[in-house]
Amino acid sequence: MIHRKKGYILVEMLLSLLSFSYLMFVIVSMLVKLSTLTIDYQMINYELAIKQLKWQIAFNNHFEKKDEHYCFDYYLSQRCLNIVNNRLILTPGTQIVLTGLTHLVLIEDKDALFIEGQLHGKTWRYHIWDLQ
Repeated sequence: MIHRKKGYILVEMLLSLLSFSYLMFVIVSMLVKLSTLTIDYQMINYELAIKQLKWQIAFNNHFEKKDEHYCFDYYLSQRCLNIVNNRLILTPGTQIVLTGLTHLVLIEDKDALFIEGQLHGKTWRYHIWDLQ
């Protein structure tokens, strides 16, 4: 009479346990690394706002300085960049482009216009437009 044994033998069980343990180690170490990764969504929003502003200026490509304000034509109206209470605002109207920053200034440097501000103690500067 032949008896068949059903089930795993000890070596198979140890190999499956070892491979499962290794996979868990890899997954946990990846999750730890991902949890320490920080994305500054606020800075991404600021970069998007600057890109939208550049798009509006590029629409007519006419940008000039008038009475301490930088103005450009957009469709049938003229818009100007103003800094009020550390906010970059487009006038006429009150379209707030950037807010939540400190020490916000518009800077002319080497025939280009930059906006500079501080966020969480770090100073950042973005190119807005060439003034040539």
